[in-house]
Amino acid sequence: MKDEWTVLVRFNEVVLLKRENLSDVFTLYKSPCLRRQICPDELNFFYQKTGEAIWHLQYVEDFIAKLYSIKAVAKKTESIQASQAQIEMDKLKKKTLGQLIGLVEDNNIVSTELLEKLKNFNQQRIWIVHNSNRKNRDSLYTDEGRTHFIDEIRRFTKLAIELQQIIGNEVLVFTTRFGISENQIYETANNHINKLRGKGLKL
Repeated sequence: MKDEWTVLVRFNEVVLLKRENLSDVFTLYKSPCLRRQICPDELNFFYQKTGEAIWHLQYVEDFIAKLYSIKAVAKKTESIQASQAQIEMDKLKKKTLGQLIGLVEDNNIVSTELLEKLKNFNQQRIWIVHNSNRKNRDSLYTDEGRTHFIDEIRRFTKLAIELQQIIGNEVLVFTTRFGISENQIYETANNHINKLRGKGLKL
């Protein structure tokens, strides 16, 4: 039991986490709120969830860059060579989330609702990337603080995934207006992924 499971104390409760899958949480029983040192398994769990959040943040940035590229850059020039398009994308990838949102807003290429979601997401991004350690590390010594911290990280990741789906769909819909079918888009994407996976390569 000792080797396979670890007990973590959260706000007003004790939970049991299996070591190989810390996201599977089973509430055992209620206990008083405690102040204590964070244990190694909890710290690793926080690191893993923070890394996951930042990974999904970068996906959102890439999706916004692609949306801006096809709705603003390519549209203004009416046509663009693949090499030039890649140069423009490389420039966009160097911009921060806030800068990308500014470009999207200035060119009026997303709905007001989506723009508000992006601005809210950016505020949460500022906390996670720049302030979560400075402002919240002391609160990790309390069960309530630990619960709040991980809930905020998970909320951010959930919103990032939602934004990826929304923006990805906008890219898809806009692209099909120019005579490119969804099947062509998915086939191109699958071929690219298969190359990355090494499928079809002669050894």
